[in-house]
Amino acid sequence: MTTGKEYRLLVLHRSGWSAYGHRAPNCTFSVSGYGEPKPEDLARLLPGYRVVDEREVIERDPGAVFASPMVDTRLKGGECRRFCDLQGDPEVRGAILEAFGADPVGAAVASIARVAEKVPHFSGMDRVAVGDYVAWWRARGARIGAVVGGSIRWED
Repeated sequence: MTTGKEYRLLVLHRSGWSAYGHRAPNCTFSVSGYGEPKPEDLARLLPGYRVVDEREVIERDPGAVFASPMVDTRLKGGECRRFCDLQGDPEVRGAILEAFGADPVGAAVASIARVAEKVPHFSGMDRVAVGDYVAWWRARGARIGAVVGGSIRWED
């Protein structure tokens, strides 16, 4: 695991935005807002924050939200924390999945987790490094950029 501003991320999604980062090896954080990030929100982000605009991809393919990995700003490129591996004991994992299945949203999470156990690469519910998260969304057509001078500079 690592620290440094290159491992921080701003995500634009349908309901607003979320920023992810970490201050120390075991101290991660996220902040969110509705709508577009305001200039004062961007000014609080350190230069170099990566930016992923997921909105057009989600409009075309709503399922991408569930198939996408989650970001862990502490991980280095290529590292992955698989959801199915985090549970360890199969009986504990089964109990967690059963508990998730008690409501409709939980049932969806449990289904994703069961599928994730069967795929050899990362999938929804798994945590990956910022660069791998950005690459996953870029491959699906998301706009990618970086925070520069308090504003977003998009890649061509």
